[in-house]
Amino acid sequence: MKLNPDELRLLAKLRSRHSAWQQHRWYCLFAGIFSGMAGIWLLMETRERTLVLDKWSGEILWVGPVFWWLLVQGVLLCVFTASRWSGDPATRLLLKLFDDEEAKS
Repeated sequence: MKLNPDELRLLAKLRSRHSAWQQHRWYCLFAGIFSGMAGIWLLMETRERTLVLDKWSGEILWVGPVFWWLLVQGVLLCVFTASRWSGDPATRLLLKLFDDEEAKS
């Protein structure tokens, strides 16, 4: 199989992204865990502060959605990282097909 220079550059870029994911997945996982834990901690601190004041505080209205977003963002980042732990399946298949084709020639 003959590839033109643009296709070779694309293939090299796919290979580099695939190998870079092996390290970046850990960063994504730790960022997701940190974001989720920060969201939980901030929500609990806000709840405790409201209970100590023994009245409803307007700060929950303003900062509550931000804290919930931190929690949701952390969960989504962890799920995304776990679902693509070994890399993008389509990219892996494409690289495997090219490697097999090169081995045959």
